Amino acid sequence: MPKLNAYDLPFSAYGSYFSVITEQTGLCLFDLHGGDRVRQEIYHLPLPADIQIILTPICLEFTGEKGSGRLVFDAGGDLWLELLDMEVSLLAANEKYNTLLELRPNYMEHILYAKERRIGLFRIFGTMTAKQEWSGLASKEVAVCLGGAGRHLFKICSFLTVPPLLKPEEKTEGYFNSLIKQQTEKYGAWREKLWQDIAFGEMAETAIYLLWSNMVKAEGKLCADSNYCSKRYMNNSWSWDFCFVAIALAKSFPDISYRQFTVFAETQAAEGCYPDFINEQYASYSCSKPPIQSWMYKKLMEENKYFSEPERLSYAYQSLKKMVLYWLTYRVDEDGLPFYYHGNDSGWDNSSVFMTAPPIQTPDLSAYLLREMKYLAEFADMLKNGESGFWLEKASALRRVLYARLCSGNFFCAEEVRTKRRIQEHKPYSLSLLLPLVLADDLPVEMKTAMLKELKERFLCPYGLATEAPDSPYYKKGGYWLGPIWAPITYLLIDALFVMGEDELAKDLCQRFLKLATIGQMAENFDAHSGEGFDDKGFSWTAAVYYQLLKEEKGRNREK
Repeated sequence: MPKLNAYDLPFSAYGSYFSVITEQTGLCLFDLHGGDRVRQEIYHLPLPADIQIILTPICLEFTGEKGSGRLVFDAGGDLWLELLDMEVSLLAANEKYNTLLELRPNYMEHILYAKERRIGLFRIFGTMTAKQEWSGLASKEVAVCLGGAGRHLFKICSFLTVPPLLKPEEKTEGYFNSLIKQQTEKYGAWREKLWQDIAFGEMAETAIYLLWSNMVKAEGKLCADSNYCSKRYMNNSWSWDFCFVAIALAKSFPDISYRQFTVFAETQAAEGCYPDFINEQYASYSCSKPPIQSWMYKKLMEENKYFSEPERLSYAYQSLKKMVLYWLTYRVDEDGLPFYYHGNDSGWDNSSVFMTAPPIQTPDLSAYLLREMKYLAEFADMLKNGESGFWLEKASALRRVLYARLCSGNFFCAEEVRTKRRIQEHKPYSLSLLLPLVLADDLPVEMKTAMLKELKERFLCPYGLATEAPDSPYYKKGGYWLGPIWAPITYLLIDALFVMGEDELAKDLCQRFLKLATIGQMAENFDAHSGEGFDDKGFSWTAAVYYQLLKEEKGRNREK
């Protein structure tokens, strides 16, 4: 198995809600249930400064002068810890009502009150003791001490009410090594299937690992196995992040790809809005995200005929139809021009376009919706449901109002809904104002030419397209959407450039991004000039875009 960067990447496995974070002081064990609104770190495991840590997709191993330890996941997502001549402690934070129950010599149960979970600590063999202070309401200064001289084995699980029973084979001496073999075979099959479809990339091993390890199993509100954007910070499935993961997996794992969509279709609001994000406990509708899901589904069909099967396409069409009508019905002004309630709605949270009070009408939103309706019309024709004309009429009406209201010469600007004040009318500073390029050849030639020129002259940096022009007064290094490069926007524009025949620029952006990832890893976003990765180095949609670009590059080379 390939060695991975333990300090950048969490250790987890397909289906598990556990994640192990490597820090300079030791390891942190996260339980991701409840998403990022509750504390994820449940234990800190201090390690000596001279410890060597090795991460592979199967195992996290830590070795010191006097002993070693190994962590492995089982098929159900539970975590197993083996210690050889080493003693470690699981230290828990003091939290209201949390209670450690020492129920049996070989079993302890830790109630995490706010998290609404219980952690089961099983001693298969070896030594396990606990230290704690009882406050009258909670266990304080909890330290579960594991190991010592010899070999020790423990199982850690997370559950709601009743712990799972240990299976007879789990109590055997050789079970830990059999787990390693099982996970090696399981991950090996995943890796081999994804590797065969891509050209070589230095970070391909990392991308494939993240597409695997950031998956959690179906539970609660998640009706299917779902890919979280991260198992470090943002522990949810998000309504445009999943699109890029679905595209990346569509060829090799169409069923998993399709289920990323069904999770959101099944939690769609009655009015048609997809939730901003979902985890196993709740779905959030405080914001939405850009309407790109019909474009996604079109890409899925291009990747694999599986998605064109009438029953699947019909299911998708009904959900996508409701989503687009939500925007056209509830999120438009009297002229029919759609708007965002907040920067988070747009996906460009703190973009310079949103430095004035929302709601804001932006050209990218209308452009996305125009493209959505184009593909819905195609889907309607495929399904022979007679609704193609309806979408073409709706698109025609939106196109008229977009050009009437937000055109500024050969560019687009944004507009404040309440005052009608134009934003960045004379010079686009935010790359989002050039996102109508996703309309490709549906744009007037003069506008497309001017926008492409602006893209190359003011936004193109050594490693790709800055989200805020470097000459902008708002540009900020590490400024989230005020300059850094983001994988999804890069892919949306590369895809549009290929559609409009701008192959040279599209290939150039592709190569810049592939090189960028070797510097900044699979980060959430990157510095446009140095390639430095910001915020989180284990991000799913970055891994998905990297993988997809390698896949498409191999496809183009095959066609030559």
